[in-house]
Amino acid sequence: AASRVAKTAYFLLFAGLQGLNLAGILRVYASAQLLYLVFQAAAVTFATVAATTVAVAASPSTNFLVLAGPVAAGMGLVLGADLVNLLFGSRAVHSAASYLGAAGVAGHPVL
Repeated sequence: AASRVAKTAYFLLFAGLQGLNLAGILRVYASAQLLYLVFQAAAVTFATVAATTVAVAASPSTNFLVLAGPVAAGMGLVLGADLVNLLFGSRAVHSAASYLGAAGVAGHPVL
């Protein structure tokens, strides 16, 4: 088992690399004056993940964990829809994938 210091160091390395990656993305989109697209995709993705987290936290039993696959697939569709909108600006594909993803994430029963 890795020590707490090593785990913290790995996390800080990961967070730093993610920050560098995000800084590059923000710089490219800021120079093209399209920064609002990055923030729109981030806001929608945050809302989806937050809603799923609240649903899992409010689940009265651990049977919810059985549904991890469909929930992950739904979240993947929502993330994919955000990326399609960000990169290609296709509203039709974005809307279709968003609604399918939202149905996958929210359409499960909380047991």
